[in-house]
Amino acid sequence: MSEIRNHLQKADNTAELAIYWDWDGCIAKTIHLWIGEYTKTFEKEGIVKTRAEVISSNGAFLADIQSWGYSFAEAKCMVDATHARVVGQLPDAELYPGALETIQTLGARGYRQAIVTTSKQHYLQPALQRHGLEDHFQAIVAGDHVEHGKPHRESIDRAHTLLGGLASRGVLIGDSKKDLQTATNAGIPSILYYPPENEEFYSLHELRAYNPTYEVRDMAEIVPLIESL
Repeated sequence: MSEIRNHLQKADNTAELAIYWDWDGCIAKTIHLWIGEYTKTFEKEGIVKTRAEVISSNGAFLADIQSWGYSFAEAKCMVDATHARVVGQLPDAELYPGALETIQTLGARGYRQAIVTTSKQHYLQPALQRHGLEDHFQAIVAGDHVEHGKPHRESIDRAHTLLGGLASRGVLIGDSKKDLQTATNAGIPSILYYPPENEEFYSLHELRAYNPTYEVRDMAEIVPLIESL
């Protein structure tokens, strides 16, 4: 009887809990692509910046380039050229170690999974197909699907609806402060994924200021953590 009870409790948990994944810097190793290509752009334009300074501008390049004395048109030209080169590399983006296996395992155990990202869907779709991930996500909410992107809760609400509105609980897995803020705004717990590959891009001390519910360093920690929720 105890085995039957445990099985039923586990089935209830998978039905109740939805898992919302970030894409960039969490499933796919894309951050280094942006940093590398902006470094090349700055070198071409004679803009002297250390790698740490380039990293600090990630997500705000248009504004930062203008703050360095360039016009909006000049800054936009640099951003557009860099953007085009990165987008051309995204179909070949590699996944973080263990990401594919973790997503497959959670799917096999009955959890509903969604991707919630600020990237446009056509940026990640080729990589999803290449890695055979499409069938493991029942919903994708990209930046071009919502009026208000992360950290607004709209993307989580939309994903919840696309998953059928059946899950009574959710958890967001992400790598950035924007992900942690999104989880807080949506009223759900967060799992901060902070692998060694991301240490160069984020300060753990600064990320902790956004109160992640849980922290993991390795994808292997996620399945047992999810099953304990």
